[in-house]
Amino acid sequence: MVEKRSIPTHGGISRDATYVINLLAQEVSKKNPTITIHEKASPRIPRKLISIIGLLFGGVGVKLQENELYFEALFSGFKVTKSSNWHVVRVHDVFPLSNPEWFNKRSVLTFKKSINRTIQRKNVVFLCNSKTTEKKFIRLFPQVEGSTFVIYCNPQRPSIRNSTNCSCTGCLYTFSEKFKPFILAVGTIEPRKNYESILEISKNKEVKVEIVIAGKPGWKTKRTQRLLRDSQKIVWLSDCCDLALDSLYRNCHAFLSASFDEGFNLPAGEARLYGKSLILPKLPIYDELYGNRYKSFKDDFELLEHINGEDIQNLPYDNVQIDYNAKNKESMQVLIEIIGTQKSL
Repeated sequence: MVEKRSIPTHGGISRDATYVINLLAQEVSKKNPTITIHEKASPRIPRKLISIIGLLFGGVGVKLQENELYFEALFSGFKVTKSSNWHVVRVHDVFPLSNPEWFNKRSVLTFKKSINRTIQRKNVVFLCNSKTTEKKFIRLFPQVEGSTFVIYCNPQRPSIRNSTNCSCTGCLYTFSEKFKPFILAVGTIEPRKNYESILEISKNKEVKVEIVIAGKPGWKTKRTQRLLRDSQKIVWLSDCCDLALDSLYRNCHAFLSASFDEGFNLPAGEARLYGKSLILPKLPIYDELYGNRYKSFKDDFELLEHINGEDIQNLPYDNVQIDYNAKNKESMQVLIEIIGTQKSL
């Protein structure tokens, strides 16, 4: 049995992987203690290759031991081992297949090899992070229908226990500035996040509010990164510790995302824990998660209406929370029942 792991301080995918592993371990111990869980860890990898591997998989690593990483990437996961050797895979999205133009060619090839190898396994189940992701996954791979489960991400506030301000760009901003009205965007600077749209909106003279983007430099966005650095109305914080992120969530007037698509968008869920209104594009995933409890936009004109200086300070405080954990426990219990009784999917 895997011991309960502490939540990693960085990386939404890492935090989600830890949550799913802990939830599985918890429910297994209740329902079927004979099942043993083994995390799927990589072999020893030289440090200089870590960033390359992280890029290839489109994910982030959680350090276990010296030079050893556990990868929770777009399609990787952990094994549930019994006599039948079940393989449980976490599915965050299918964008490398549906929208390969957002990724490097090598990332797309790696993704294809990974998923094609995985779906050929016997006794494999897929834990999708939303119903929207599940539908897209089944549409691409009809043969997996019947072996998918929806286990939502479970947003948590950044951990600030024993935290002190550091020299990251987030702390340098949050602890030295007298906050002006600002809206917050969180996420890696990558093509899918559509920061170009935010850049265009920021040029409009009607926009008086500052836009703060907390996100690490990503791939295929050198021009975007340069424009973000030079922008007069956008503050780009390229590295933020949890203490800085917590301060940004607390002090922002609203949370903004302009992504072309999302599998879940964990930062948006985190912003809701602080009661912040969400300004999001009209997408099926947000309709699934939030219904009509977010400000949607279909084009730059509607986005501008939401973030202009007068409206932004009057957005309502949203204190209605969603209990993803309760929904996830029900799905996990069905999964464990199948594994424990050796049923065939």
